[in-house]
Amino acid sequence: MVTAGLSKAMALPGLRLGWLVGPAKEIYGTWQRKDYTSITTGALSEHIANIVLQPAKRAEILARADICCGKTGLC
Repeated sequence: MVTAGLSKAMALPGLRLGWLVGPAKEIYGTWQRKDYTSITTGALSEHIANIVLQPAKRAEILARADICCGKTGLC
């Protein structure tokens, strides 16, 4: 299973949004546990995520990270 999110990848730690990639059964079980601890994300966080994941904005943010951190991603 692989996890990722907007906090580190896109330098947007306040959004608290992420995703999982893995076997469907494992994803389903994880989703059930997540639903037990929280109902939903904030509408503003979802709106901002929709903006930053658009191809042009995503490229802009990742280019900024390359300038700030270099290709290593170590800041």
